[in-house]
Amino acid sequence: MRTPVALLLVALTLTGCVFSVGGGHGQGDTPDGPYGLEVAIAPGESPGTWSCNAVVFELPSGRSILAPRMIGKVGERAEVTSTSGQLRFTVSVLVEDGGRAGWSAEVVREGRTMARQSGSVRL
Repeated sequence: MRTPVALLLVALTLTGCVFSVGGGHGQGDTPDGPYGLEVAIAPGESPGTWSCNAVVFELPSGRSILAPRMIGKVGERAEVTSTSGQLRFTVSVLVEDGGRAGWSAEVVREGRTMARQSGSVRL
């Protein structure tokens, strides 16, 4: 299987990528945490592209709070920031020509960092 999976957080500020945001609660209905994070980065359907699915979920219920998706070009960094109530989730991804994918993610609530992760995988 060619789909590496890594844990992380997300949000929604567009930088050179296509994105969609799904899941979550209504404004003001954001759980206080703790939060879990998942990130999956895979080669895209078109040559020279990649896709990223990220989820912030409530522990221990497993309810999805934010679930942004990105499609980007190899060699170009993409970032997305999503919000739900007072929760902000930002994910940044760069997939290099050699197939190395690096990411970082952060969940912030009321100006306070609740979780932060980064990592890399080879696609």
